[in-house]
Amino acid sequence: MRQILSDNGLTQTHLIIQGDELITLDTTPGNRVQKILDANQRLRSDTKNPLSHGRLAASIDPVLRHQWRKEWAQKHSDKWSWKTYLVMQLNSRDYSQFRTQDSTIGLTSQDKA
Repeated sequence: MRQILSDNGLTQTHLIIQGDELITLDTTPGNRVQKILDANQRLRSDTKNPLSHGRLAASIDPVLRHQWRKEWAQKHSDKWSWKTYLVMQLNSRDYSQFRTQDSTIGLTSQDKA
């Protein structure tokens, strides 16, 4: 059995009952992720974007961010800081649609420390 526990307008939390197991699963429906990608595309194509000076570098789905954070903690936290890993993910070709600018994202010297 699968039941929606909560829906905050972006992320849905499901309760799945399988025999004697209870599983919670956070998901974001594809149409909601598409809204994020469409908004980011509008910001990238707006040459007068007031956010283009580093205020908003990217906008990502919370479930994806949580997955990245978990992957970083399990596999990469000994090599890179969380901010460095996040920037690496956003600068990768696979996730470029989450950036609000066509340029790559950089770290400040304070973030690198």
